[in-house]
Amino acid sequence: MIVRGRKFPRRRTASVLVNGREVAKGITNSIGNFATGFIVQREWPRGSISIITRAGGRQVIGKLRIVSRRVTPYTVVHASSGASLTMSRYGGPPGTWVRIAARGLPGREPVSIDLSGRQIARGRAGVNGRFFGAVRVPRLEVGRREFDVSSGRLRLGSFLDILASPSSRLSSGRVSLVAAGDIACQPGQPRGPRTCRYADTARLVARLNPAVVAPLGDFQYFTGSLATAAGAFDGTWGLFKDRMRPALGDHEYQQPGASGYFTYFGSVAAPPNGWYSYNLGAWHVVVLNSECPRYVSCAAGSPQERWLRADLAVHRRSCTLAYFSEPRFSSAGRFVTGRMAAIWQALYDNGVDVTLGSDAHVYERFAPQNPAGIHDPARGIRQFTVGTGGKDLGRFVRIAPNSEVRLRSFGVLALRMDPSSYGWQFIDVNGRRRDSGGAGCR
Repeated sequence: MIVRGRKFPRRRTASVLVNGREVAKGITNSIGNFATGFIVQREWPRGSISIITRAGGRQVIGKLRIVSRRVTPYTVVHASSGASLTMSRYGGPPGTWVRIAARGLPGREPVSIDLSGRQIARGRAGVNGRFFGAVRVPRLEVGRREFDVSSGRLRLGSFLDILASPSSRLSSGRVSLVAAGDIACQPGQPRGPRTCRYADTARLVARLNPAVVAPLGDFQYFTGSLATAAGAFDGTWGLFKDRMRPALGDHEYQQPGASGYFTYFGSVAAPPNGWYSYNLGAWHVVVLNSECPRYVSCAAGSPQERWLRADLAVHRRSCTLAYFSEPRFSSAGRFVTGRMAAIWQALYDNGVDVTLGSDAHVYERFAPQNPAGIHDPARGIRQFTVGTGGKDLGRFVRIAPNSEVRLRSFGVLALRMDPSSYGWQFIDVNGRRRDSGGAGCR
């Protein structure tokens, strides 16, 4: 559950209480806004329960309705006056209808509906202070916009996510998957030339409009909590959540059991272990948990390694991709280690073509290699490191064997995945193609 507040006292701790018990905290920014989140517990009773947000002497009271079934996401906004705004959905592709219901407005007064400060619709409240209406998501660039319903001095502020059209993403060129890791800074952390460029990489993802978006670990610094994700990742990269297939990083485990990560991404992230597979066109894709040995085992005979070999044996494809956070090889201070050796051996034995990783905050491409790091053009796996999602940039320590391209630039890797071949492009936040190529599958 994500909670957002506006126009609270500045730079204060905001507490969220459910039935009188504190479940989340956030810090209001320089204009009094905050975002935080909490997990709805299974033992909480079904039905409406009280939810209170407090910060610096201001208190807003609302209701949280808990249901047993999965429902379409919608937003509810409460004001301290008791007025409320309900939107039938948090956004959608251009042309999507969003229904609006407001209560507690001044009776018979004009109502203005504004998007990013511009009026997009208007009406009038009833004698009972209620207003019902609907607006269409406009044809604007993909992104999160401020959405306000106001009447007189009362303003109910929410947001509207403008998403890419599913039909356009399936026919918009040849890009099928876009990937990067080490993405979002903490909420409110200032953007600089070499720090916190995750909003820029998110805009790049929106322009590419791929079928799948793959966060390669460390999606939200520093703790990977639901509260910090609500204030940073969710409003940028989170716009593509409906097509994300994420991988775990070490910062996710700064929450016990990576609870923030699994709560945010839900069942698609395959809790509690985080390894899973899916098909994308003619390709089979495996997503692994490389946070070993502290949190899982990657050794030969481990549950993950056995699952991987069984999965690859069942899903025999001419083209296979694997991704996980920790790179097997790197010129950025993380060189050949034994932690992923057995996993790489399983990938190599089963003819995997490409691996993606992050963790090192650089872009690096390797020639095809065997698990020992020896150039193997016939059977080797090509590794890409894409730790360039926006947090900050690392540096190269020394050039590792078979390293072909090394860049210190924020950007994303776009993969074109054809039935028997693939192509790649690394595109930086200025829209420049810094590396590209293609190869056949084995």
